[in-house]
Amino acid sequence: PILEVGDPPEFDSQFVSWPRAIPISPSNPSTGDWLMTYHSLMPSGYDGVKAPRWAVGSAISKSGSPLGPYEKLSSEPILKGGPSGSWDSSGIGTRHVVHSPSGPGL
Repeated sequence: PILEVGDPPEFDSQFVSWPRAIPISPSNPSTGDWLMTYHSLMPSGYDGVKAPRWAVGSAISKSGSPLGPYEKLSSEPILKGGPSGSWDSSGIGTRHVVHSPSGPGL
């Protein structure tokens, strides 16, 4: 696989899905690093929340290829839903990462 699922009780221990990869340096995609974001369904009980919620993880490939292999940047999600009652309480799944004209950053 391009990216392995996490070990229990990590947020992505059930599956990793819907990968999106972009080159870190768009001017040099064939030799540079690639960033992948993906989503997973956090299991019930993760992060103190009873219902499962969508969350986003990230991984990097240093191979110069969008096909990886990829290594996760963290065992924690980079984006997840807010507290119960908030507009994003079901989590965050669909995302679009783009390059900023002003350079790296969120």
